[in-house]
Amino acid sequence: MSKSFEQILEEQQRRVAQDEPIESVIASLHAEGLTITDSMKAVRSLYGVDLGIAKELVPSHPVWAKVVEANEPLHALLRRLIQDWPETDNGDTVDVDAMDAEGK
Repeated sequence: MSKSFEQILEEQQRRVAQDEPIESVIASLHAEGLTITDSMKAVRSLYGVDLGIAKELVPSHPVWAKVVEANEPLHALLRRLIQDWPETDNGDTVDVDAMDAEGK
C-alpha cells in the first residue's frame, strides 16, 4: 500500500523541522513517488513559499531533469500557441516572454 500525500507531507515536515536541506527534501518527495506538481504543492506547504518559488525550486532539482526535458516539447508548443493568440477575452495581450521569465 502506497502512502498518501498527507502521510508523505507529515514525514517531510519532520525532516524540515530537523533542518534537512531543501534539496534532500525535494529528492525525497521524488523518491516517494510524488508527481512534479504534487512535489511543488508539498514544497509550498513545507516551506511556506509561493507557487512561483516552488516552480523554480522543484523542476530545477536534478531528480526532475528527465521529466522537465520530456515536457519541453509541450511547453514549446504552448508558447507558440500563445504567441499565435496574443489577446485574451478581455482584450489584454499576453506577454509570452514575461511568462517564460516567471517560469509559467
